[in-house]
Amino acid sequence: MNIIEPSYEILTENINGREILEQIEKVARTCYKSEYNIKEGSAEKMVGALIRSGHEAMIEFGPSITVKFICDRGVSHEFVRHRLCSFAQESQRYVNFSLEKHGNGDISFIKPLIFNKEAFVIWKDAMQIAENMYLELIDLGTKPEFARSVLPNSTKTEINIKANLREWRHLLKLRTAIDAHPEIRRLCCPLLKEFKELIPIVFDDIEGSSILYWRRVKTMENINNDSLIHDKDWKVRKTLAKQGYGLDKLVYDKDYMVRSTVAKQGYGLDILINDDHWMVRIEVARQGYGLDILINDKDPMVRAAVAEQGYGLDILVNDEDWEVRRTVAEQGYGLDKLIDDEDYMVRSTVAEQGYGLDILINDEDPLVRRVVVEQGYGLDKLINDEDWSVRRTVAEQGYGLDKLVDDEDPLVRRAVVLQGYGLDKLVNDEDWFVRITAVEQKYRLDKLKLKIRYHFEKYPDMVKIKELDQGDYIDLAVAEDVSMKAGEFKYISLGVSMKAPEGYLIKLYPRSSTFKNYGILLANSVGIIDESYCGDNDIVHFPAYATRDTEIKAGERIAQFTIEKKQHINIIEVDKMSDPDRGGLGSTGKKW
Repeated sequence: MNIIEPSYEILTENINGREILEQIEKVARTCYKSEYNIKEGSAEKMVGALIRSGHEAMIEFGPSITVKFICDRGVSHEFVRHRLCSFAQESQRYVNFSLEKHGNGDISFIKPLIFNKEAFVIWKDAMQIAENMYLELIDLGTKPEFARSVLPNSTKTEINIKANLREWRHLLKLRTAIDAHPEIRRLCCPLLKEFKELIPIVFDDIEGSSILYWRRVKTMENINNDSLIHDKDWKVRKTLAKQGYGLDKLVYDKDYMVRSTVAKQGYGLDILINDDHWMVRIEVARQGYGLDILINDKDPMVRAAVAEQGYGLDILVNDEDWEVRRTVAEQGYGLDKLIDDEDYMVRSTVAEQGYGLDILINDEDPLVRRVVVEQGYGLDKLINDEDWSVRRTVAEQGYGLDKLVDDEDPLVRRAVVLQGYGLDKLVNDEDWFVRITAVEQKYRLDKLKLKIRYHFEKYPDMVKIKELDQGDYIDLAVAEDVSMKAGEFKYISLGVSMKAPEGYLIKLYPRSSTFKNYGILLANSVGIIDESYCGDNDIVHFPAYATRDTEIKAGERIAQFTIEKKQHINIIEVDKMSDPDRGGLGSTGKKW
């Protein structure tokens, strides 16, 4: 599955705005037989007058322009309602997305504009299921024209639109308006801006219809425009506040979103601390202002914001609202008390802190026990938990897969599949969701193709890799005869260039017998080959250190490699580690 951003491209080449205006003027002056008035600058005045008077039929005599959009199917459905345009659209009836030339099973979906993090996860899961269903139907012999019925509106499509200037004006008036769908606006607003730059006058009056986009741009470009402080759109005023402009006025804005943005700038906190909207007061608390007052705020979310600042935890640990107490627990305070809290969300937060896991492993709420599992505690016990979601979390930790592969709950078995375990068995599972997931996992594993180039032009005596499908590690041989003296360091060529699959890296190790047979060590312990080291001249070498005199013949195996999935790591800087010191290096002694 590919998730991509929408885009557009103007396909018509060599658009000359001045020539277009002059062409429209010549045609229009025929109506009035005023060709004698054609002179320098008259075209701009004539076209402007035509638009102001509504005589837009003359605009049709300008050229037609073709634009290619990459968007979701929902947006394309809106485009094709403009019936005076010509359309050429990617066909889901004839395009088979399972074929290599059409994506090889990776269907593209357009990333939504307005989803928050939680909603985006749900959307992404839905897209994955839709792709799975489509590929399953294709595997069953269903034609693409019928399999397409399971694909959602978010599916990527390509649509070419050709229209004359008058119809482009009509389309852009409607599709850049504030009440137009956000997904079509994010394509049409920048297109309108580009049309304005290419063809003057013709599109200039549409600015009022695309107020939100244009005023935001104007705000960014012209920070001293006082008129925007009174703009009727609150998002424009919020943008101004983000820029730190007009805060002395915007602190009294009628919209709480604008006032909260002012608070984020650290301005007017003495005023906004008494704001009637809780979201504004939250921002005041997050600025660390008036915490001694806001600790008694009537809204629990404000008090939670106070707790986030680490203020008054000895008081807020007894707060009546669970969200406040949970925030206290997030600060690592009062865990010995909050472990017995009546609210399961508070207790689960205590577990997230790694506190009292020996007690919380027996908690009555499965969510708490799941958090215990996520801490890697009590897996041997919780693998038998009565709640399926707990057992699924155990599977997600990669523990007990040989047992959980036969779990009674299909969602647990699916979690096993997602660990890449038991695919040959679960591909025949009684539950369709488990079967599809297993098929998908097998399909994706089959796609892990490693590209290898052999440099026979440099090393005619080298041998090709054999038995690529045997075992987890693959052997590599020396490309040419090598002779080394004791204490010598040398890069030994293995004669191949390799490209790891996207998202993976290659790890190079010595074979277990290399030191015994040749007395050489891999000098950097393990070699890392990422996706970028894949050019024709990026030959893999074995950085060897010889402990004795040695000779190695071309074709003799000294190295082995495997591929591993790269992990994205979030680095979090802290002032103090939460766990106690162990005592430093060597603190555990020499003996058990």
